[in-house]
Amino acid sequence: MSETTKTRLFFFKANPSDLKAVETYLAKRDYEVMSESNFNDALAKLIHFDPAFVFIAWDHPHPRIQSIPKFLGQSITATVIPYIESNSRDHLRVLESSGFSLKIYPPVSGPAIIRTILKIEKEFQQASDEIKRISNIKEKTIATTFVNSKKKTEAVQNFLQELEKEDAGNSSSLIIPSKPPEKSIIHIQKGNRGALINYNKSRLESLAKKSNLEKLESSTKEALQLNFQNKVKNQILDLTLSYAETESVKTVNAATENIADSFKKLLCLVVQSESWCGYLVIASQNQIKDNDYQTILQNWLQDQFINMNEISENDYFEIQLQNKDVDLKLWAQKNSDYLEVIETEKSEVLLSFFSIDPKYLILELNESAQMLEVPLQLVTPDQKIELSLFLHLPDNKKYILYTPAHQALSSLQKNKLLEKSIEQLHTPMSFEKELNKLKAEYYLNDSVNKIKQALT
Repeated sequence: MSETTKTRLFFFKANPSDLKAVETYLAKRDYEVMSESNFNDALAKLIHFDPAFVFIAWDHPHPRIQSIPKFLGQSITATVIPYIESNSRDHLRVLESSGFSLKIYPPVSGPAIIRTILKIEKEFQQASDEIKRISNIKEKTIATTFVNSKKKTEAVQNFLQELEKEDAGNSSSLIIPSKPPEKSIIHIQKGNRGALINYNKSRLESLAKKSNLEKLESSTKEALQLNFQNKVKNQILDLTLSYAETESVKTVNAATENIADSFKKLLCLVVQSESWCGYLVIASQNQIKDNDYQTILQNWLQDQFINMNEISENDYFEIQLQNKDVDLKLWAQKNSDYLEVIETEKSEVLLSFFSIDPKYLILELNESAQMLEVPLQLVTPDQKIELSLFLHLPDNKKYILYTPAHQALSSLQKNKLLEKSIEQLHTPMSFEKELNKLKAEYYLNDSVNKIKQALT
């Protein structure tokens, strides 16, 4: 294969109309692109196309879409990267539990695709000589497995026949989702998330021993500022202006009106890296969507922070501050390590970095029970809470429901627990995002309260 040969990309799409702009963007940048949404047709096309990278819509309606990577691993040498276009909670959880280290969250864009490809290529180049030698042998072995189109066609037909055999005897599987796959997905999700939570705990404990994480270092801050001015600011400004054109943004008189209410959206991003750990808070006077800035922010931060964790749905969420009369810009100026303000004629966006002790970000997991610890101090009594709270009975090795999700733990209940020296409740692992949100709101509200007290 010559050095000028274009890199081939195949998109196994959920719908024919998906990613048209993305395909055009990539084709203009010397990538050879092919796509298909029909399950059988896609298999036939990609096996002959022999792409270097296969992007699979993990929210594809076909129930056997998750069988494709295994088939490809036996048939061609290609890197599989799952993605989703849907923002639904269920689809996000399925993608998160896919088992792939690299995956693409919505919105899927051409730059995000290219960054993923370059990252994979860079990691391969940095591999040791021994791994390269083994990889080359493997590639040659697989490359000779299917030497002509007839054998490739047979491979696809055999795979489809195997799927039909697995479905044989279960006529209802074509009408409604079968129960075993649902259980399998849940089981995989628990196992993967549990392992990741424990890995993050070990990593955060190690990071907590580093003194340089107490605040954002000046050199890192300067690099963030430079990248922000050169690239990120205009990207966020474009999004902000697009909202300003469709919204009527009210100009707030600070002397007479509620300042915090002028910010219609508060988002929090949990950052874990070897350079810095903390919360990035995004305050917008436009009613932005939660994931609008996600790709922009992830690329900005990963360019500067060493070994930063990939942003997952559990690390990015909307938050609420209890004190509505606080001046958010003043609070960020006084309490954050670094603040950027994006101003337009009609609105503002604040990006503020709050350093956190890495230990505070640790989630404690009882892996056998799949339950996360919830420090009782985080729970404000008589206010609805988004996660369910369970009481652990160690003698009986049981967890009993104490407060259902979206209900409030009463002051009386909390006081009784404290009287019995119970300082921890528990919540199922499926509420990981809600627990991260609870911890972030507790920390940030405490910060707001301190500045409010200082000003009175």
